[in-house]
Amino acid sequence: MIAKVGQTRLLATLQREWDSEVQSMRFRDICAGKERGHRIADYAEERTIEFITQDDFSVAFEHGPDRLPRARSMGDIWLMSGAPRIYNPINVKAGIGGVGGQPNMVSLEKLTQGILNHIVDSYWLLLLRFEINDSGTLVGIKLVNILDYLDFMHFDAGPGQIMLRSDRFYAHLEQGGTA
Repeated sequence: MIAKVGQTRLLATLQREWDSEVQSMRFRDICAGKERGHRIADYAEERTIEFITQDDFSVAFEHGPDRLPRARSMGDIWLMSGAPRIYNPINVKAGIGGVGGQPNMVSLEKLTQGILNHIVDSYWLLLLRFEINDSGTLVGIKLVNILDYLDFMHFDAGPGQIMLRSDRFYAHLEQGGTA
């Protein structure tokens, strides 16, 4: 598990960095293009990982047998926390507020094996939700352990993925809901 102090530090760091980033010309250019939701998602994942690695957090990335970073890792970045010290997978998801959808979270097989083999004891989503209007852009950031929110997940047997029911999930959070 990511300790509460680590969660607070991570969220404060990312909120500060993203509050600045959404004012940049680079971000505004991404928002001006076609399919901005997809463009923002890819950019936000990359920038978020940069922000975390530049701010002295203890992080790692999953590697394959060839010792190269896995392209399809369980986590976009792994953050060390707790006692015993363990790396926790974090999946970065970004989108535009009010758009909805059912994003892929993680392979059920990978998550199950990670838990059974004592590699992970939690699975974290770092959610960036951008509110874009004429007066500017705001970003809301949340860090949640999906194991605390299973009511908002479902399984898609086709790709073998756990999916987030984002409309229901965000409605729950906006109503002050917790796990």
